[in-house]
Amino acid sequence: MGHSGGGRDCIAIARRLDEENIVVDGLICIDTFWFGPLSGNVRRAVHVYFSSHRLYLSRPLKYGSGAKGFAVSYDLDDILSQAQRQETDHFRAEDHPVVLAIVIREARRCLKRFSSGRAPTGTGPDGVE
Repeated sequence: MGHSGGGRDCIAIARRLDEENIVVDGLICIDTFWFGPLSGNVRRAVHVYFSSHRLYLSRPLKYGSGAKGFAVSYDLDDILSQAQRQETDHFRAEDHPVVLAIVIREARRCLKRFSSGRAPTGTGPDGVE
């Protein structure tokens, strides 16, 4: 999990783990700038970001061709009201109650699958909910 540059670091670490054939069950980024595709070892990737209210371009995370992971994107410009957008920005995004609720919910999803030892179930291309 990482915010901004920390999110880029998480993606880079996941790529390095892919070279060692290590699976990453969940990756959560908050308002992270990233151009490249996610590595195929990431089962579920979540990005909470501002598409327009920002310092630099941010967009949904995507996988490369042939990857079977499931990416979820939360555009805060679509989710937050005008008043809520006025009270937060890139530097304070991780402290906003809506962002915290999304991150906690998504982290619990990843941890639940990891701790249960069961195969992923759900609607994603790899069966991840």
